[in-house]
Amino acid sequence: MSDQVISKSSKVISDYAGSLDGSVCLPDQVLFPSTFHELHGIVAEAKEKLLELHVVCTGRNWGYGSAQGTGEGQTIVDLSRMNKILEVNEDLAYARIQPGVTQGMLAEYLAKHNSRLQLDVTGAPAHTSIVGNFLERGFGHTDYGNRYESILSLKVLLANGKNIATGFGCFKENRNVFDQGIGPDLKGLFSQSNFGIVHEMTIALQPKPAHFCMLILSVKNKDDLGVLVDLVRELRLKQYVNSTIHIANPGRVTNRDTKQLGAWVLSGAISSSKAIVRARKKTIRRICKRRLSRYKLVFVDDAKFRLIKFIHRRIRPLAIFENLKSAIDLQKGNPTDQPLKVMTDLEEVEHIRFADDFATKFRWINACCNAEKTSIEKMMQLLSEIYEKYQYPLQLTLTSINARTLILIANVRYVDDPDAIKKANTFYVECAQALHENQFYAYRTGIRCGVPYDDDYKEVLGNLKECFDPQRVFSPNKNSIN
Repeated sequence: MSDQVISKSSKVISDYAGSLDGSVCLPDQVLFPSTFHELHGIVAEAKEKLLELHVVCTGRNWGYGSAQGTGEGQTIVDLSRMNKILEVNEDLAYARIQPGVTQGMLAEYLAKHNSRLQLDVTGAPAHTSIVGNFLERGFGHTDYGNRYESILSLKVLLANGKNIATGFGCFKENRNVFDQGIGPDLKGLFSQSNFGIVHEMTIALQPKPAHFCMLILSVKNKDDLGVLVDLVRELRLKQYVNSTIHIANPGRVTNRDTKQLGAWVLSGAISSSKAIVRARKKTIRRICKRRLSRYKLVFVDDAKFRLIKFIHRRIRPLAIFENLKSAIDLQKGNPTDQPLKVMTDLEEVEHIRFADDFATKFRWINACCNAEKTSIEKMMQLLSEIYEKYQYPLQLTLTSINARTLILIANVRYVDDPDAIKKANTFYVECAQALHENQFYAYRTGIRCGVPYDDDYKEVLGNLKECFDPQRVFSPNKNSIN
């Protein structure tokens, strides 16, 4: 390993040891490869010296482990210097990127080249890795919001030094972007796993719609959530709305209660041609009128937003403006720091690079739920009781990741002191156990959180680990795969 890619300084070790949940997991060293050749050499030497490697793309896995490894004394491999945008294909609408490419970098590249395409972005800041979030099966805001489905191919370095590609990568001269290829589809094996190092990803990009239109629906009654979920299911199943749909309570939108927002706020996009947008508006109005009583439905296109912007800047400031602008940016594939500012109560977040740069601690609670009234009401009652017990404000979103499934994302924020960290950890464990016992399973976990698989399933995962990485070089026990 070259001295240029190794850092053992106490400051760097400290940076990569901390997590936003307040825990500390000290690595032995941190490596910064900038080429595949260097990465290959790191893996070869790790096998020879029996090192444990934990790979991060940029180390900004906020709320799910930051840049921490899965255990003490590991070698962190930071791929942020492997940050090339290798190709953007306008005709086939895809991009080939390395792990260090951030949301901001690709969005800026597309804007600079006047691309007809847009990236699906998450509510994470511009400085976060695209590859890292895709591999953890994060989700965004556009029609391509179920991001895992947009992975067309992966290039993966295995522990034995072999370099493979998924899809039609089984053929040496492949340039076909059909993601399934032929034979077993290996793509899923390298998502949320520790079987290899993904060093290149090809992702689908969305053609910019001809006419942008966002829908915002708020309901006054807190008990209308179940009805709202049934409405969302209808909109998604019948494809009146193709984007992910987010339902949030006011505390999650603004970090404080706002009467103007009602009890729940729903947002999504119906962008398409003008004719299709008109038809979708009419249909959505009819469905809302049939299902809801006290509600407010607004459609915001570019013209209406320009008017809102004029009022905000020239006539009177609007309290909702920044959050509305942020929601529109996300729908248009423009990363924004606003959601992180809301979550942390920070005015500026540009300086943040590591967990210790945050003024407070926080972590995520997540769970999957069927998109039906009875399921969501049961999950909400369960979660509300635990939040009330620990006296944390319940701030949450429910995201329609597809027509049949909602993903709950809630958070807890607390001060950086031992008692507060201990309390939050106890709260987190109780939440996770209660949700799992009631079959509301987490869709992703923190770096060092266990997953209680069924025994037969866990045995199969262990067999796969033995096949791909018999010496346990890569992130032992990640997602309880060991």
